[in-house]
Amino acid sequence: MAKTSTEKTAASTPEYPLTRQAIVAPIVGWLIPGAGHIMQKRYVRGVLLMISVVAMFLIGLGMNGRVYGPNGGDILEMLGFVGDLGAGLLYFLAMMMGWGQALAAHATADYGKTFVIVAGLLNFIAAADAHHIALGKKPVTINLSHFSAAVLFAVFASIVFGITQRSTTMEQVRYGLYCFALFVGGVFVAGWAMWLLRR
Repeated sequence: MAKTSTEKTAASTPEYPLTRQAIVAPIVGWLIPGAGHIMQKRYVRGVLLMISVVAMFLIGLGMNGRVYGPNGGDILEMLGFVGDLGAGLLYFLAMMMGWGQALAAHATADYGKTFVIVAGLLNFIAAADAHHIALGKKPVTINLSHFSAAVLFAVFASIVFGITQRSTTMEQVRYGLYCFALFVGGVFVAGWAMWLLRR
C-alpha cells in the first residue's frame, strides 16, 4: 500500500527538530554557566546554576586548587582537564590570569581541585539540559534502585578523588579503588543498619 504525501512528510520530519536555539543555548550555557537556561526564560534554574558553578569554581581556586591545562600524558590528568574545561569562560579566564597553576601540596589544595572539576562537570550537565529544553523534549528520568544510584555515585566520586588526591597514575588508581571500596562498603553497612533499625 503506497503512502500518501502527508504520511511521507510526517515520517521525514523529526519529532524534535534541531532549531537554532537548540544549538545556541548549550554553547552559551557552557560558556556562561546558567545563561543557556536564562535565554530560554528559565530564570530561577539559570540563576541557581550560575551561582552554584561560579561559587564552586571560585571556592576551588581560593583553596589553591589546581586548574589542569591540555596535556597528552597522564590519562587521569586529561580527565581533570576535561572536567575543568566544562566551566567555560571561567576556565579560560583562570588560564589567562594564571590562576590555579601553583602546585600546592596540602589537603586544602586537593579539595580545591575537586571543587574546580565538579564545577566544570556540573556546567557540562547544565549545558546538555539547556539543549534538551530547547528541543522541547520532556525531562529524562532514569529509574535506579538505591544501590545502583549509590554505586554510580561511588564511581564518579572515586574518579574525582583519585585525580585530585594523588599525584602519580598508579597512586591515583589505587586511591580511586580504595575510595570506591569505602563508598560501597559504607552503603552495605548503612543498609544493614537500616534493616536492623526497622525490625
